[in-house]
Amino acid sequence: MVQEAIYVGQIMQWREDEIPKGWVLCDGQYLAKKDFMALFDLMGTAFGANATHFAVPDFSGKAKKGYHYIISPWGIYPNAAK
Repeated sequence: MVQEAIYVGQIMQWREDEIPKGWVLCDGQYLAKKDFMALFDLMGTAFGANATHFAVPDFSGKAKKGYHYIISPWGIYPNAAK
């Protein structure tokens, strides 16, 4: 994966079964708000949440065969890129 900048909330397709370190599979899983504050700040409760966790999008079965969607919880905050 060669890329100059990675943004918080950036979503891309990934072909390998092993998700790259630092990325999260877009499968509707819940992440702790305290551990992923920047991503929660961007996504809020759009895909589900409870008092301490929020959900990432669930794109299971949406990518072409052999691929998965993954999201970056780390990187440049989009508003800071200006």
